[in-house]
Amino acid sequence: MAHEDFELEACDRGALEEAGIAVAPSALDQIEFSEEHVTLRLADETELQFDTIYPALGSDSSNALAQQLGAELSDDRCIVVDTKQRTSISGVYAAGDIVMSLDQISVAMGHAAIAATTLHNDLRKRDGHTR
Repeated sequence: MAHEDFELEACDRGALEEAGIAVAPSALDQIEFSEEHVTLRLADETELQFDTIYPALGSDSSNALAQQLGAELSDDRCIVVDTKQRTSISGVYAAGDIVMSLDQISVAMGHAAIAATTLHNDLRKRDGHTR
């Protein structure tokens, strides 16, 4: 089910078709739940019924700032970080979907906690509060 402004590339559409996965022709307008099934109503008034649906959430991440700063990027344009979420630029940390990971909220929250702790510890060390 695509967003109104999202269009699948031909290679992606072909891969889905090859796997036997149908692509809805229109954007989602409404979801209705009943005892028997879930009904999806599309913007073009098409109705689709399912026993179960699995939503896929996400967004495109931007690495523009990291690029401008000169941070190292992976081949798939993610920001490269160490185990403490430090980038290749001193004092710059990255977390979440922009680094290589599972692209899950819980993973992003874990990255954020690690980055925040590392930043705190790095600043304390810089200011002479730790050895």
